[in-house]
Amino acid sequence: MNEIDVGRRRVREAIGLDRLRTVTGRVALSGFGEFYGTDVSCRLEYDGRGRFVTAIDGRIRRSTGFDGECAWDGDGSGVSRALEMDERETLLLSNWFRTGWWLADECPVDVAFADSTTAGELAFSIRLKGGVRCARVVVDGATHRPRTLSVPSAFGELVWTLDDWREVDGLSIPRRVEHRLPANVTQTTVVTSIGTRRAPGVYARPASAPAHVRFDASIPSRIEVERAPTGHLFVRPRIDGKDVGWFILDTGAAVSVISPEAADEAGLPVFGKTFGAGAGAATPSAVFRESTGFELGPIEISARLAYTQLDLSANAAALGRSVAGVVGWDLFCRAIVSIDMTEPRVEIFDGSSHDDAGLEWQTVFLHGRHPHVRARVEGAHEGLFRLDTGGGSAGLFFHSPAVERLRLSEGRTGQEVGLGGAGGTAKALMSHVESFELAGERFENLPAFFVARGFGAFDDPYSLGTIAGAVLGRFKMVLDYERRRIAFISRERGHHP
Repeated sequence: MNEIDVGRRRVREAIGLDRLRTVTGRVALSGFGEFYGTDVSCRLEYDGRGRFVTAIDGRIRRSTGFDGECAWDGDGSGVSRALEMDERETLLLSNWFRTGWWLADECPVDVAFADSTTAGELAFSIRLKGGVRCARVVVDGATHRPRTLSVPSAFGELVWTLDDWREVDGLSIPRRVEHRLPANVTQTTVVTSIGTRRAPGVYARPASAPAHVRFDASIPSRIEVERAPTGHLFVRPRIDGKDVGWFILDTGAAVSVISPEAADEAGLPVFGKTFGAGAGAATPSAVFRESTGFELGPIEISARLAYTQLDLSANAAALGRSVAGVVGWDLFCRAIVSIDMTEPRVEIFDGSSHDDAGLEWQTVFLHGRHPHVRARVEGAHEGLFRLDTGGGSAGLFFHSPAVERLRLSEGRTGQEVGLGGAGGTAKALMSHVESFELAGERFENLPAFFVARGFGAFDDPYSLGTIAGAVLGRFKMVLDYERRRIAFISRERGHHP
């Protein structure tokens, strides 16, 4: 037995992993905690095969799970989705760390020793087989119980800490779990009940059915939209029955955003604690503002929506107009949305009755709640690109990991610039690419930004880049998140690719 196997065996013995394998049914933990600054009840159930399901219930609701193949996520919207790439890796690593499954021989992770920075500790590096994120586990050298897990992300390090261990029927279980996010946002779970359940597992992804959504067939699907000189599209929803101004329609927004002024005008209550994130490294602290009514054209959402409140004055200055907020995931996950950024034209349809005749669909990958599709650059590099209607009339942004790995900026001439966003400014080389191919269309001599390493949305190692309006404006796009598909209709050729 080599040194790494000896180290893993000691940790396995310390947490009773072999006992977990003999449990009939599943381990069931329940308790209370704090989630994004709100009080919640918590539940975790897992078995000796790496499967698990979690539930957070309170003002914010969330559930996650892994059935042995599919990692999934759900929330109070009724929408559930299969997780991919970064979200899948982080969910599996964090829950396998908490349950001890990362130590099992059959767990699909690569484990190696890492350098220890503190006396009396053991450190391991773990990575999902075929994965990107390399996480770090620190183990107490005296008790051999896992202490912390650190997982890198585009917005800083995510850290889980296990504490207050209890021995229960041969299992060693941490009663307190702390999850530290950027901007000093900390989530905690305290276990008050530990038991086992013999009933069949409940790990499968639940059916996805948007709740509290109504489509009014008497209202046209085409909605009012304005196109700013920068290429951004603005729509005008009603929030809790009030018109509070223009919102950017942004496929690149994983959450909906509202300005303090608009939230106050709508009378939205303040709650919780979160952070903002964007192009730069900064992750400013923020609060939520809650609405119980959202209307835009034919769609009405009566569910509670949590908006991240951010100061949008800098966005307003750059766009030359007031900005009340940003409409993103909360709309797109509940409807089929057709977008023509050039005309401009936006239509919203009920996904259960939409006429798909004549549409040619391709797969859309929802990584980080953002739509991604495959494209090719200069005939040599094919990969995933994020679709960002919030990028205005810009062309392409190549993410820093791809710039470094593929040496995309080498030999190119251009100008050093700063790219502003919710998280500050990211440095980039402004140049062009000779060719870019998307959905059967070829773009030549296309403006492009090659982003330098930092933190933020452009540091995503799973995708090659982001596509904005200079490219997306050549198409009418039909986005169907629920079925993980998108149709591109060429504006120039008048047909589907």
